Amino acid sequence: MDTETFHESEDRLELYALRRLPDSEVEHVENHLLVCDACREHLEEVSAFAFSMRETLKGNPVIESVVKSNARWFEWLTPRLGMPGAFAAILLAVGIYWISRDAHILPVASLQLTALRGSEVKAVVRARELDLAFTDALAASRVDIVDGGGATVWTGTLRPGAGRVEAKISQVFSPGDYFARVYTAAGQPPQEYQFKVMK
Repeated sequence: MDTETFHESEDRLELYALRRLPDSEVEHVENHLLVCDACREHLEEVSAFAFSMRETLKGNPVIESVVKSNARWFEWLTPRLGMPGAFAAILLAVGIYWISRDAHILPVASLQLTALRGSEVKAVVRARELDLAFTDALAASRVDIVDGGGATVWTGTLRPGAGRVEAKISQVFSPGDYFARVYTAAGQPPQEYQFKVMK
């Protein structure tokens, strides 16, 4: 009921006419209709409109097919599919969170690499970004990062930095051994730098 005019709303009258008003509210609406001529007239108009629309929709096969095809999209909300649908939505949300949490939690890691034989293999923890600095490489060189099996996992170009050349890699590497292969000149073998990514 509208508290300003003390008449029933059009929505409630339409639900009443279509017998879709909750049972707990039917008696209140009927008591109001006994004393209010304006709401009774409005109910007749709303009823006539609602029933004519229902009849129009029933007789139009195009509209019926559209309504039926749109109903299929929401079929998963029915009680027999509601629980599995809700469970699938929860699993999807947890999966998205689980995958994206690494990108937010992982730090940025930096390594300074030298191509000297017999030098200690540098190690770094998994990171969302890996900043590599090469002390003995040339600027504008191409660099390939390959895993322990020799598969290329990243390719880029070195950029000049403060007394060294650098590569910023915005990729999370799995734990394992990696090699940075820096190509300085055509026909020359690459300089190779080894590093390890820890868990």
